[in-house]
Amino acid sequence: MNAQRTNPDRRQQGLTLIEMMIAMVLGLVLVAGAIQLLVANKQSYFLQDAMSRLQENGRFALQLLTRDVRMAGFHDPLVGPTPPAFYTDAAITGAAAADNLGGGVGDRLSVLRLNDAGIASDCLGQNATSNQAINVYWVGDTDGDGNTELLCRGGDPIAGNWLGPAQPLVDDVESLQVQYGIDGDGDGSVEQYQTADNVGDWAEVSTVRLALLLRTNRDNLREASSKTYTLLGQNVSSPNDGRIRNVFDTTVVLRNRLQ
Repeated sequence: MNAQRTNPDRRQQGLTLIEMMIAMVLGLVLVAGAIQLLVANKQSYFLQDAMSRLQENGRFALQLLTRDVRMAGFHDPLVGPTPPAFYTDAAITGAAAADNLGGGVGDRLSVLRLNDAGIASDCLGQNATSNQAINVYWVGDTDGDGNTELLCRGGDPIAGNWLGPAQPLVDDVESLQVQYGIDGDGDGSVEQYQTADNVGDWAEVSTVRLALLLRTNRDNLREASSKTYTLLGQNVSSPNDGRIRNVFDTTVVLRNRLQ
């Protein structure tokens, strides 16, 4: 009887159908994992970038307003009497300090600037015709795209006219709230805070509270749900757009009112 012999040079060639299917499944799992990791990293980047911009815009907006309010009514006491710190006249339509402009955008802040040495200029660098100019700040939508901004417009209180159109200073600002600290007895301590419409004597204002509501420039960064934010006692509701919002506030002492 002859024994069956095997060919030592015989090698397996190709893959079976089952092996190919297993390899394909493993490959798809690895690709899916890589895609999921890429999407998660991209979403994390968008979140971090949006939060950084939100914090930067909030700090810049507060710094800008604080610097202007702090120097409101600044003058040389040897030149003349103390001027008003805020503009409350109706000579320029829409320029006077006001409370609750409607639509949740908040208040209007009107700061008087004085240059005893010459011609005054506004927040946009535009020169007035005299040594006085006003900076009017509020939140609005100048181009009608639905995105509100912190705006500034300069005025000439002596000539009684605007110096130019409003210009956006900070994007994605939804509300500005302002309260004025009243020092009625002149002892250097604030007895109460009032809105612009309830200030009886503007010469008694020695401090200003500012609050801003800002949002991220991207939507769908979190679960879409409406939320109410409180700014100096005023409630502001946000839409269901998935944006992250934050409140920035500060209290500013008017240097020109220090005793």
